[in-house]
Amino acid sequence: MVRKSLEIDKKLGNLEGMAANYGNLGNIFEARGKWNDAEEMFNKSLVIEENLGHLEGMASDYANLGNVSSLNGDLENAEEMYKKSLELEEKLGRLYGIASQYGNLGIVINSRGDIEAAEKMFRIALEIEEKIGRLEGMATQYRNVGDVLLKKGDLEGAQEMYYKSLSTEEKIGNLDGMAIQYENLGNVFKTKGDLDASEEMYNKSLAIAKETRNKQTIKFLNRKIRFLRSKKNKV
Repeated sequence: MVRKSLEIDKKLGNLEGMAANYGNLGNIFEARGKWNDAEEMFNKSLVIEENLGHLEGMASDYANLGNVSSLNGDLENAEEMYKKSLELEEKLGRLYGIASQYGNLGIVINSRGDIEAAEKMFRIALEIEEKIGRLEGMATQYRNVGDVLLKKGDLEGAQEMYYKSLSTEEKIGNLDGMAIQYENLGNVFKTKGDLDASEEMYNKSLAIAKETRNKQTIKFLNRKIRFLRSKKNKV
């Protein structure tokens, strides 16, 4: 359907439609794991958006190109694309777009191992998400800050962030997000040496995984719980 729509837009000379459909094809290829094809489509969309002077479309295409580069492991190009998207979002004054790009930059920088810089990006994103009251974004950034603090060895700070993320996921009703936060809290308690609390968190995560029938997560958590119990028996 998307390709047919694209062909019609080409015949009509509808540049806006062509840009949109190239972007849609890029999303489809990205979902299929065909990242090179996705990159080609996003670049075609970007060229048209640039010719039209559509800042919104350009910002989206740069972000999409950043995502594909990140998936391909090209962190340097991903960072460049996210910065270009961020610059456009700031010109447009779109706070949700600004927050998203700071979050994306944090992920890339964290992957490069610059924890301090990553934390800065995540906290900027979080501040904006809190300002606009976007719960999904808040939950994500609480988790991201928690992950960074855990890497830094700040267990109390990480625990606080994970609990905040959990509370927000509960407000949204996002079961998958809740399961992730219970597991993260289990990891924190395990690192702190509180194995009973850790097992409790893992079991809560497991219960949700069973509810959502996430077989891979069920298997993974059962393995973690067995390991934890064997460790407790040795104490």
